[in-house]
Amino acid sequence: MLWICRGHHGTAPALPHGMTMQTQAGLVHPLIEELDLQGAAMIGGSMGGNAIWSYVDAHGTGRLRAAVVVDQTPRMLNTPDWTYGFYGYDEDTVDTLFADGIPATGHGTPIWKRGMWLVRLLAAMGRVERTLSPPELALLNDHAQRDWRPTISSSDLPVLFVAGSESEFWPSTHAAAAAALAPNGASTVVPRAGHATNVERPDPFNRAVAEFLDSVV
Repeated sequence: MLWICRGHHGTAPALPHGMTMQTQAGLVHPLIEELDLQGAAMIGGSMGGNAIWSYVDAHGTGRLRAAVVVDQTPRMLNTPDWTYGFYGYDEDTVDTLFADGIPATGHGTPIWKRGMWLVRLLAAMGRVERTLSPPELALLNDHAQRDWRPTISSSDLPVLFVAGSESEFWPSTHAAAAAALAPNGASTVVPRAGHATNVERPDPFNRAVAEFLDSVV
């Protein structure tokens, strides 16, 4: 698995201006080409999940055998035909909700009640909250306004959508709804997990991913 997170949570180098979901895919593509990967399984959490669809949209699935999307809805905007988006994000708030960062939603288990979840988050990310830079805010808003449902529906790539049962950002039913769009889609909900599903509950997450990848060999 490749971990590509330029500028994420303070990693160096800082995120440059002008990053979009298309340029996220542009970071992944040359690396896959340089390594000449064949039959790769792409695993992406949060925004990284939709970076997979950006890559598929631009470069196809010829080098891939499967994908795993971790607690990321394919459409963050709630509309009458899609009610699995970010809590409180709709046509009335589309231009304001992410103006200053990622707002608290009041959903999920509060961070201070997470026990070992919090310990794992701190160990993995160094800190939980920080101020987003202007390039990060621009990328967040670009990410939030995308709709990857058509890409999912038109791709025969086997994909597992994973949801945390107590995600802070959207209802866990997004995983099943997204899987229903995909010709070769599956879904699972990890109990007692928030948005950082793989970090908070690594054992059940790893089992689910291993079983899925074994099934698509």
